[in-house]
Amino acid sequence: MKKIILILSTVFFFFNQTNAQESKAYLGISVGVAIPSGDISDDVNTGIDLGFINFGYRFSENWGATLNLVSSGHTVDSDIFDSTLGVAYFGLGPMYTANLSDNLSWDIKPQIALGTKFVQDIEGTKFNGSGNGFIIGNSLVFGSNKGFKFSVNLDYLMAKLTELEGIDVDEDNSFNKLSLGVGLRYNF
Repeated sequence: MKKIILILSTVFFFFNQTNAQESKAYLGISVGVAIPSGDISDDVNTGIDLGFINFGYRFSENWGATLNLVSSGHTVDSDIFDSTLGVAYFGLGPMYTANLSDNLSWDIKPQIALGTKFVQDIEGTKFNGSGNGFIIGNSLVFGSNKGFKFSVNLDYLMAKLTELEGIDVDEDNSFNKLSLGVGLRYNF
């Protein structure tokens, strides 16, 4: 972990440029695949990951804040019943932008997963759960400062189920999700 922090710190300082900031905010959407892992992901299949809201605001050329509303849907393998699992959260946190070239930047967005919700549908009966988590978010962003930009996103959610209605929650309740996708954003 110390090596990762050292490498990221070095990259931040290496790519930190002092170009004039032309765009203050962006709003976008994204779509991709969600690969589950963790204690409660047994028999949960790779699903679709949808970023309904990808919002960012820059305080300076490199520093800002981000807010995202993300949801993923998964089927669950079972010989006994048909089941699906949905996971949704609001991600909120700081954002650091490293300008790699005139038309390429790297957004690093560690976030807290606020209001993480789990909904499992087993043959029409829904079980609602909630939890908390942390996201390590990254985006390579292609395009000029203003107008539309294209992004390639790699996010990793580390969540823990803390409540599930009607069922006791034990200690083995982690749910992790690696999301790889593409996005479209508009810079203001």
